[in-house]
Amino acid sequence: MKITIWNECYTSGGADWVVIDLIESWPNPEDEFIIFVNETHEGLQLLKDKTKGKAKVQTYKSFMESVLKLRNFKPFELMVQKFGQLGKLPLWLLVGPFSLFASFFLISKKNCDVLILNNGGYPGGLSNFIIAFWSKIKNIKKRYMIVHNYPLKTYEESSRIRFFKWFSQKTLTNIITVSNSLRNALISDASLNQEMVKMIYNGINIENKFSNQSKNIGLDKYLGIKEKVGIIGNLEERKGHDVLFKAWKSVIDSYPNAKLFIFGSSKSGDKNKLIKLAEELNISETLIWIEFTPNIGEAYKMLDVVVMPSKNFESFGRIIIETMAFEKPIIASRVGGMPELIENQKDGLLFDAEDDKTLASHIKSLLASPDFRQSLGQNGRIKYTSYFTSEKMSQNYADFIR
Repeated sequence: MKITIWNECYTSGGADWVVIDLIESWPNPEDEFIIFVNETHEGLQLLKDKTKGKAKVQTYKSFMESVLKLRNFKPFELMVQKFGQLGKLPLWLLVGPFSLFASFFLISKKNCDVLILNNGGYPGGLSNFIIAFWSKIKNIKKRYMIVHNYPLKTYEESSRIRFFKWFSQKTLTNIITVSNSLRNALISDASLNQEMVKMIYNGINIENKFSNQSKNIGLDKYLGIKEKVGIIGNLEERKGHDVLFKAWKSVIDSYPNAKLFIFGSSKSGDKNKLIKLAEELNISETLIWIEFTPNIGEAYKMLDVVVMPSKNFESFGRIIIETMAFEKPIIASRVGGMPELIENQKDGLLFDAEDDKTLASHIKSLLASPDFRQSLGQNGRIKYTSYFTSEKMSQNYADFIR
């Protein structure tokens, strides 16, 4: 069986690791994979490195990349300044047909039995639907979209959601969600047919979370710190770094030598805004910023506590399962699919979104008790091995596709 994975993304994160773990643990070695990735994707090299020998990675220029480049072209820039939204029309007229033609050329040259669109938040990148359309025209029988996040619910997006609902049901075989919470949201908020929307939990392979670059990020020098708390992921506002910073101010009143490690790409959010907030809260000296690294396994091994304080749009919580896999305690907000993963006080701690006081209390209770940390970590590890390994995920996908 030949499987094509189409990936349009711009910052590296969980969606990349789903593809990597899916392919690395795929149960049928005779199957062939090709991954299409937009050429400016931050995680391109990561995908190439981690799937080497198991998949072919091919780059393409996305519709969005083309539009952004043309917007810097002086005539178009002047048109947008003068006519606003109407001035953007020539960009679409010029780039749109080219994108349709180019994507058809890419997909038509590759024979495959299965198309998997690895999407972000539904409906996601336009190229997903262009490829789904051409794949149906080409009579590729099995066309799936993996959705990792919630649909937009604002009024101005409602007509867009209705269009993509119609287009999804015309061009896709199924939409696969990563949690029951997300499945329910797509059915209720995006009005997708429940028969069309399936759920398969993500799975994690911890062996590929290490690389030969471990010395380059210099974590060894922090091992002597007694209390080490971390947040791992992109710096988008929805991830709740501001909530953690407010909680952290209370934490360091009790643990003045504690350090908060922030792992995330500077390109993935407004880092300067977070730096300014840290200065206002007078916690800057206790923060350690570390850029995105493929060697994230070393981070988990080093940390005493991991926090996931997301405020919204968190359909699964991959960091939760990674933390459990490394037998470390996790604290997460009651958002989206995250409460599905954690049994409070047994294999992790939960708090209401944006409740920085409870979050601070949870962090302090874990820093005060190594035995409590160990208990949560051990129970989390049991849950990971029982339900959330990459082997279980890949087998579930393989069974579903076949």
